[in-house]
Amino acid sequence: MMNKRIKKDLHNSIPEKLTLNEEKKQTILAAAHRRMNSETPRKKHRLAPILASVAVIGLAGFLAFSYLQSDKEQSATPVQSVVPQPEVVTHQQQVVVDHVEYSQLIDSIYLDETDELIYTDSHDIFSNSMETLTTKRLAQGTGDVIAGVTLSANEQWISWESGGLIHVLNRETGETQDISDHLGMQQVAGDTLLYLSVQKNIAVMQLGLHTKELHLVHEYEGKGDQQSYTVYEDQAVFSEQLSDQGKPYTKFTLYDLNTRAEIGTYSIPYSEIGKVELQNDRIYAEVSADGDAYTLGYIDMKEGKFNKLDVPQHFDYAVHGEWLALSVPDTTSDTVKAFKLEGDKAVVQTYLQDIKERLVKPRFTERGTLVLNSEDALHSMHLLHTQTLE
Repeated sequence: MMNKRIKKDLHNSIPEKLTLNEEKKQTILAAAHRRMNSETPRKKHRLAPILASVAVIGLAGFLAFSYLQSDKEQSATPVQSVVPQPEVVTHQQQVVVDHVEYSQLIDSIYLDETDELIYTDSHDIFSNSMETLTTKRLAQGTGDVIAGVTLSANEQWISWESGGLIHVLNRETGETQDISDHLGMQQVAGDTLLYLSVQKNIAVMQLGLHTKELHLVHEYEGKGDQQSYTVYEDQAVFSEQLSDQGKPYTKFTLYDLNTRAEIGTYSIPYSEIGKVELQNDRIYAEVSADGDAYTLGYIDMKEGKFNKLDVPQHFDYAVHGEWLALSVPDTTSDTVKAFKLEGDKAVVQTYLQDIKERLVKPRFTERGTLVLNSEDALHSMHLLHTQTLE
């Protein structure tokens, strides 16, 4: 359908009345005469005079219309050209979930596979569809408070902690199973669940959610602290702080979750470790020798060497492939900006810079969608689909 504005412009550019001067009339009649005389000879028919007159009048009318159109194009005010519409932005998306508090969305999880947002209101678990903009209750709580920070999910499984138990929901069947022997830090990984437990020492267990089989993946050495782990696709890296002859260091152990086989161990001479992320053949970590100034870098798994990144001062980070999100100082506070790694240097990108409100808590999905919370009045969330920008 024609744009109403363009249609109006076209209407206004055409005069309401058109008249023919004598010169134009003679031109049209002469052209009609030439057209009739130049027709290819056909088998002669005896035509009634009235039909012949109709033919002449019709041909003259056709030519008159052509000349009028030409005359209008030359004399009328030029029609405004169609203004190109802005390119539809598919890589950047703002999400507003009505009647949901900021505190409930800060730990929400976006799933690329189902295009939905999973969150809790501290009592129940909900799903908000990006396509239909509808909200669905996935799991009803038992009366105990659900800590949003314990929420973990993929397209088939959702896990959370409440009432001293780990609860795991099978979204396909609606069945829920509970785990009581645990120390928390549970995380869904494919069709399995990882969580801390106590064996001889603190250990990470792997529960097959279909098979119900329980396996020991990694046992910490027990002499250190700051035990943690992170998962990416079918691998997990476990970190802990240790000491050798009074000199502290951090040890990373990498596993294949399909076979539970150890892939490698890596040690770096830093006593303080912040956020750890796993990406392909790199282990990213914020490290510090004194607990004050933290440096962001990565362990190259092939070389076993720790490389520092050239990045601006920041308070939080997230990484996926060559994409890096940093919470950097702003005019009065801080906000998240998008960067790309060129070698070991972070180069700022233009994405997200049109968002005026403060952006916080960067996290990437496994497919590369950057998920951010906004501190605007609507408690908006922003998604940057970096996989469409490759």
